[in-house]
Amino acid sequence: MHYFLQKEKINKDGCTLRPDVIVNLPNGEQIVIDSKSTLLDFDSNDPEEKILQSTKQHIKDLISRNYSGAIENGPNIVLMFVPFDYIFHVISKSNDIEYARKNDIIIVCPTTIVQMLTFVHRLWMDKKQNDNIKEIISSAGDLIDKFCGFCESLSKVGKNINSASTSYNEAITRLVGKGGLHYRIKNLKNKGIESKELPEISVSISNADVSDVRPLEGVEKLFDDVDL
Repeated sequence: MHYFLQKEKINKDGCTLRPDVIVNLPNGEQIVIDSKSTLLDFDSNDPEEKILQSTKQHIKDLISRNYSGAIENGPNIVLMFVPFDYIFHVISKSNDIEYARKNDIIIVCPTTIVQMLTFVHRLWMDKKQNDNIKEIISSAGDLIDKFCGFCESLSKVGKNINSASTSYNEAITRLVGKGGLHYRIKNLKNKGIESKELPEISVSISNADVSDVRPLEGVEKLFDDVDL
């Protein structure tokens, strides 16, 4: 949630406060917006003077409330919202804006607060986009790690196939080659030794072509040119 309405806060003096609006920023900071209807009282012979008096008093009230002291993470400012651009125009002709600014209070009107909130919205959109980019990079890194692991396993399989083929051919040679066990036992049979019939030895596997099976080398170099 990017904002809270009337959320209870306790300032550094231990006083319970309920700011009108608390706007959450993407970096974890918060900004308080205060809006009061006391500035809507124009029922006087000199409405501008009434506006200035009400504004001055409202600024003093905000100073005493110490809203910024109730926000753990924030830019240490309070936005004082006046509901009409006309009121802001009247205030801008006095020294109230400077007086408020010196006390970490920024006076805003409908026009300026829309700009401010648009900026905050853009910050949140940028954060979401950055989070998506980070997630994509993280997923890509995991994918590359798994691919490298697969290549390493495949390389081991290739080495084992070569090793198994070599060992098998050596065993077949010892069994059926000249001077091998099968040849010598057959000679004994020919000399009258009684026994079971000698089985036929299949050597088809020994002729399997594994010359193209070779270890995968340099897997770690596959992604040297990939810039994440």
